[in-house]
Amino acid sequence: MVKGGYSPSLIRVQQGVPVRLIFDRQEGSDCTSRVVFPDFRISKSLPAFQKTSLEFTPDRSGEFGFACGMNMLHGTLIVEENGTQNFWISEVDNGTAWDGADFDNADQNPDDIVRVFADHGELLVFGDASTEFWASSGATDFPFSRLTSIETGLAAKWSVAKFETSVMFLAKNRLGNVQVVLLNGYTPMPVSTPDLDTLLNQYDTTNDAVAFSYRENGHTFYQLTFPAEEKSWLYDGTSGTWSELQSDGTRHIADIGEHFNGKTYVSDHESARVYLLDPNTYTENGTGITRQFVGRHVFKEDRQSINSFWLDMETGVGLATGQGSDPQAVLRYSTDGGHSWSNEIPAPIGKVGEYDTRVIWHRLGRARDFTFEVTVTDPVKTVFVNGFIKTS
Repeated sequence: MVKGGYSPSLIRVQQGVPVRLIFDRQEGSDCTSRVVFPDFRISKSLPAFQKTSLEFTPDRSGEFGFACGMNMLHGTLIVEENGTQNFWISEVDNGTAWDGADFDNADQNPDDIVRVFADHGELLVFGDASTEFWASSGATDFPFSRLTSIETGLAAKWSVAKFETSVMFLAKNRLGNVQVVLLNGYTPMPVSTPDLDTLLNQYDTTNDAVAFSYRENGHTFYQLTFPAEEKSWLYDGTSGTWSELQSDGTRHIADIGEHFNGKTYVSDHESARVYLLDPNTYTENGTGITRQFVGRHVFKEDRQSINSFWLDMETGVGLATGQGSDPQAVLRYSTDGGHSWSNEIPAPIGKVGEYDTRVIWHRLGRARDFTFEVTVTDPVKTVFVNGFIKTS
């Protein structure tokens, strides 16, 4: 309000964030007919008995004065640098309108805000080492108030994604260790396995991780990529399993995913292309996809002979012509804990319509420890179900 002065006379905004200030001039005095922000080279006329908006983006932090055109009435604009405990809200249903005074502090813990995320009518204010939960309070000055907080922070700003009815993200604890968690109410439940946690905490860079979620064939997935490490991981919430994703031997091609009209679209991290994520397409923009699984160790103190290994998978999926018309599953096995591997042994998985095909390998040798690896590179539907061995 502008009447014999400025109310409020102290305005807080954030560096680099667009600001919209509303001056409600409730008088006709010449003194307040103009407001001046000299440090930002702004001079704005304020018509009497009207509301006037002033929009700009502060490009530096600090404390700056503003005044009327006669330099008699004064106020202070505080521009806080990025990396603070403050967060702002926009006008209702208008993400382009911001009042510099509409902010609060997530100061339950002494860490800076990383991201604010909305879920089920609440605000998740993620800090570097903690997370605060805010909900609508109905107050007229600032309509949100703190509910509770947890000592789990956000390790990567863009790793947050909706997952089923909750939120999943790459978390960081007070010791600096990272792991993937799913919120159960206000409790973070670990989703990544101890083995995956070990790998993630060996990465040099984790704060650049990006993630998105999607649903396909009754399964909900969370895809997490570490650009600097060139690694991508996929979590299947239905089976509770993790898989590594690759495109041409490195990280997966997809970067960010969004949902539109019941479909999932992903961006190409190397170009301006946007792709439709289609479960019935078995290439990535024409490039083949390698599907591979490595089984658990099959160990026996006395040496065992593997008479046969049968892979239960969907068969008869061959294409009519070209590559994939006679698709193959390729087996390798190791008898020394994965340090060395056998030669590749192909087995047909069925031309189109050959649904009774059995994918089986015989007489695989004798050893105490076996590990099996199966790979399919043909552009066909690939569904691994289970594996069975016959020993003697």
